[in-house]
Amino acid sequence: MTELILILISAILIDRILGEPPEKIHPTVWIGKFTDALKKINSSSLVYGAFVFIFITCVSAGTAFFALKFLENFWLKIILGAAILKTSFSWRALEEHALRVVQFNLENARKALSRIVGRDTSDLDEKQVISATVESVAESSVDGIISPLFYYSLFGAFFGIEAGAAAAMFFRAANTLDSMIGYRKYTGFGFFSAKTDDVLNFIPARAASLLIIFSAFILRENWKNAIRIFFRDRKKTPGQNSGCPMAAMSGALEVQLEKVGYYKLGDAAQELKAEHVRRALRIVGATTVSFISLAIAFFIYD
Repeated sequence: MTELILILISAILIDRILGEPPEKIHPTVWIGKFTDALKKINSSSLVYGAFVFIFITCVSAGTAFFALKFLENFWLKIILGAAILKTSFSWRALEEHALRVVQFNLENARKALSRIVGRDTSDLDEKQVISATVESVAESSVDGIISPLFYYSLFGAFFGIEAGAAAAMFFRAANTLDSMIGYRKYTGFGFFSAKTDDVLNFIPARAASLLIIFSAFILRENWKNAIRIFFRDRKKTPGQNSGCPMAAMSGALEVQLEKVGYYKLGDAAQELKAEHVRRALRIVGATTVSFISLAIAFFIYD
């Protein structure tokens, strides 16, 4: 279990100190390139979409597994394992992208926001920009941080560090495929990717929501309201998972998060301001640290 803990802590340190690796060697970028290439062959077949999903996720997971499997040097395995695990999550990048939005004027904020959300940002007013940013921070705390660390911890504890790294990369590939070819964009072709991503995020989304509530308590945000809004509004979003952390976050911050024409989460007890993005990031930071602490305790106990 020492190896699992060292890899986890080292990966977090790499993320906090160095951030994302260059695009030329970033696995997520290569996953995107392979997906684009395969998509050009046929982007309408459900069966072919399932093949693309299986091929890319298995290659991603298999590469991580076998890269570690045959390394005998303890410290080389720790370093490589940490490097692989780091590429599966993006904590520092989430903070940087979110803060970039609130540091600009409205026009530039819209452009910065367009890089982290899928909706059209060109006509959003200031409150809508802030709302979308807080929503993105809450949702990305799951698929961008907690989910890959969850699968690393789960599979690593039971099957070893190779399996843990492979599971984290499997999730990262699946989530990337969902964002690129999910059925909201490609009805048949992306169906398998979207549904699998929903399944993979089901437990982490709810675990992250509980940790958001706990973090709100630690940071003296409105944790009681977070519980209330979580149970009231978590099912209002189109996605079965995204509403969970967003509802908990809106309750903790006492704000209303809205995607016009789709959903409203929470009550507008406070007017949305740039400071709410920073407070949301602090909650996500505390949520991440809480999860890491639980994972380490799990490794030690196991």
